[in-house]
Amino acid sequence: MMTILYNFKLWGKRNVIVGPIICLIMAMSGLQAQSPQVELKEGFFFINDEKYFIKGIGYEVGAIPGQLPWEREFDEELLVFDMNRILSAGFNTIRTWGAFTDEELQVLSSFDIKIIMGIWIDPHGDFNDPSFVASAINEVNSVLSYSKNSPNIIAYIIMNEPLPETIFAAGYKNAVELWAQLIEIIHQEHPEIPVTIANTCNGTYIDPGTFDFSAYNVYPYNPATVNFSHKYLAYIEYLNGLRNDDKPLIITEYGLSVSPTGPGNWGYGGNTLQEQIDGIMYMYRALIDGGAAGSCVFNYSDGWWKGGNEYQHDDNPEEWFGLVEYQHLNDKYGTLRPVWEEVKTYLRAIVTSPKNAGIYYNEIPVEIFGSDTIQSVEIYRNNMLVYSGDFSGNYLTASISVTVNGMEDKTWDFIFYDEYNNILKEEQLTFLCSEMTVELPVITITTEPEIFEEPGVAEAIYNISYYEDFIHSDYINYTFYPHIGWDFGFTFSKSYPQSVSGYEFSNYHSFGDNAHVITFAAGFDIYYNSFSKRIYNQLTLPVGYALGMDENPPEDFESFKLLPNPANDYFRIESSNQQLIPVSYQLFDLFGNLIFAGTTQTAFHNDIGFLQTGLYIVEVNFGSERCGVFKLIKK
Repeated sequence: MMTILYNFKLWGKRNVIVGPIICLIMAMSGLQAQSPQVELKEGFFFINDEKYFIKGIGYEVGAIPGQLPWEREFDEELLVFDMNRILSAGFNTIRTWGAFTDEELQVLSSFDIKIIMGIWIDPHGDFNDPSFVASAINEVNSVLSYSKNSPNIIAYIIMNEPLPETIFAAGYKNAVELWAQLIEIIHQEHPEIPVTIANTCNGTYIDPGTFDFSAYNVYPYNPATVNFSHKYLAYIEYLNGLRNDDKPLIITEYGLSVSPTGPGNWGYGGNTLQEQIDGIMYMYRALIDGGAAGSCVFNYSDGWWKGGNEYQHDDNPEEWFGLVEYQHLNDKYGTLRPVWEEVKTYLRAIVTSPKNAGIYYNEIPVEIFGSDTIQSVEIYRNNMLVYSGDFSGNYLTASISVTVNGMEDKTWDFIFYDEYNNILKEEQLTFLCSEMTVELPVITITTEPEIFEEPGVAEAIYNISYYEDFIHSDYINYTFYPHIGWDFGFTFSKSYPQSVSGYEFSNYHSFGDNAHVITFAAGFDIYYNSFSKRIYNQLTLPVGYALGMDENPPEDFESFKLLPNPANDYFRIESSNQQLIPVSYQLFDLFGNLIFAGTTQTAFHNDIGFLQTGLYIVEVNFGSERCGVFKLIKK
């Protein structure tokens, strides 16, 4: 029994006290703890005015052998044990799929742990069914009646991995309307606590601006865009660029299953314990380099229930993602897999700047989120000290001036020490410095036709502009991805001769009635000595009116022309009739969101350099009458 009882301890500077005492005091006093002050800015969470990197882990309460999570019994001892184990590893946040109960939140209130709490709304439901909508609203109201008093909750996730077929069966606009309703309820009942869904790589057509911040579950093996055309780091960077604001991106699931059988090699199941270590550590560094403001590794423990029988550990990949494994049916505490210690060491200091594959100029920003055990850091290049500094609390920021002749690749070694000068962690990062603006190769993707009103055949045209400062990989990897369930998509490779700019090729792809959104993507690597970077692009287009566009747009008004098209930095609309009165215009994305609008004379231009590559809609109004709808391709 002594091995499973938890003693009172101080973990570093963190005061951890067993839950029942504080819960009793709170109950006796009738006081409720205040919710944390949460702000989303600069691409990060700020908690009570402090910049916060989410060192998270997925936690499925009640998912122990022989038990279904939604039929769990309240087990305070196990909850206390798990939280102390999680905190001792350096995690500061847990992410859930279903909601904690009021009793469980009372226990958690005694721990310095933040919660991104799921409220389970069936992602396979009919989002257009009034009874489903009503039940979703009731569920959110029921949870909010007590969760709004929690001092731990910093965000809500109201749905996990909605599939394209579910969304399009209900209608994209109806899905968005449901999410908006639930978000508004939470904003009213639990003010200043942000809300999102946990999206996936098959849901990149969903407007991320619908939610307070972006959250995606990203695994290295599916689909073709993350696995082949982009690769993991560049795909995270792509996701981070989908928003036009400064709200953060959180990777809410990533990991590898060590099920007895499966493909292994970082695939869906069958991975060795060493592959689990290597894959998770690679993804952790890559998601930071891609610009994510935190992550939640999947998962704290194995889920025996996921194969359909909670009383046995089936050879099913879904049951073997845990950093903790259970040895037998009566084992509720579990045993740590080797990856646990690797992650624990890594969490001691998270270097968010500089980044691998980053490009810097005269000043290199340094930003590190430390832990209670880290006292100082030294940075070396070629065994020469570049910087040394002490942490103020658990955070360090600095700016290091460099002198660069032309372009230089730099590899920096970070060494972290405790107060006794013991080395606690080492990490190496490689990036590029330049004294002048670096021009990177660009992949431009266009299609014929430009817009798809019905299923059929698409020609994707890929053009690569190249600069001789870099060496590039011999092949361009490109994909066609029709966003159908968990289908992988289609992969292709094309040899690319060195030092050729303006290289162009095309490919034809067919798609059927079950494809509502289609994606074309391409990527290749560039190198400069030890520096490497993935060059990529992705074009995602709806089929027909899948995203709720006007089904009967008027014909383009003959006297107007949209120039240039495709456009890179600006567009203008010209008219052959110089006597026309001023016109008004609106620029929309394919989700129907207004980007900007204005009024002008018969010729005008607008800066669109900030827009992501893709297709946009320009609507022109002459007086009170809509007289032109143009498709604008942003290169």
